Amino acid sequence: MNFTKVRRSKARKMSTRDRQLRDWQQKSDYLSNHYIGVAPLTFYVSLGFADVSDEFSLCTMNAKAPAGQRMKKYCDIIDMLADSYGRDDAYVYPAFYLNSYPKEILLHSLRCLYLDLDYVTAASLRRLCEHDFYGHRPTFLVNSGNGVHLVYVLSDSLTTCRETKEQLSTIHRKLLQAFAKHRFKADMNTGLSHAYRVVSSKTKLGQRCTAYRIGGTHDIADLAASVGMVWNDTNPSYYKSEQTYEKKCGPQKSAKSGIGTVPSKSPCPVRLHAARHRGKDRRGASLHVAFRADLCRLQVPCFHEKSPTGCPVLSKPPASAALRGRTRP
Repeated sequence: MNFTKVRRSKARKMSTRDRQLRDWQQKSDYLSNHYIGVAPLTFYVSLGFADVSDEFSLCTMNAKAPAGQRMKKYCDIIDMLADSYGRDDAYVYPAFYLNSYPKEILLHSLRCLYLDLDYVTAASLRRLCEHDFYGHRPTFLVNSGNGVHLVYVLSDSLTTCRETKEQLSTIHRKLLQAFAKHRFKADMNTGLSHAYRVVSSKTKLGQRCTAYRIGGTHDIADLAASVGMVWNDTNPSYYKSEQTYEKKCGPQKSAKSGIGTVPSKSPCPVRLHAARHRGKDRRGASLHVAFRADLCRLQVPCFHEKSPTGCPVLSKPPASAALRGRTRP
């Protein structure tokens, strides 16, 4: 066995790791100096996760868990953040699905579009920000480790029928292509139904995945126009009856067979949309109070003051602060 080659290989790996750690720290320092950090709970509430319920749960994936135990469902954002805080393989699907099963055919509604840019160094991140994201400024930027995530939060949640999915997929692909033209490694294998690293969880190298506010929310028509498209509104919530929806968008595919029309007992997205908002009204009264109490108990970073521009400023917790186990009364 050639021990010289082994030592050189280990030294090369250590140098690569040190370079990645140093680069991540430079990216974190640059983002902290130019943008406002966002607490994990605030980030996911902005993505529409406050509407989580037993019917539409948060779908997550633990990549390193044993087979058969990788997928998890949560009815509370705090529970998801607490479980993923110490993991480096925690991913979440930023959308709601029928039966809480993360398949694009079962995609029910979403309020954001995620872009994954891989291998973004500190120099390329600085170039991206100085060029104002080449005319496609996101709502949030997530420092996820070797790359970054660009999150475009929509002004309204969209209930997705077939035509809506096609349009959203086209917008998502065109946004990725726009950054690829400027020499960024955009992950073209991602789509509307894709899991992304949980904010506040660990990266592969052990740092914290952090989010920063870059801009405001986006109207879907304006976002489509930015990539040369005209948005055709096919949201089922705008239709007065199920017959009008099916006439416009056509029959949806069955979750079990994958082909054909929905069985007569399967609820139409119009009925699901109405039921979802009835549940939201019942739950919304104590939602803010419960979130605030959980924040205090878990010591999640939260906002305590405002900047001169009126934007909230993140108060950083002490280095020893960590999410503690949650105890229910």
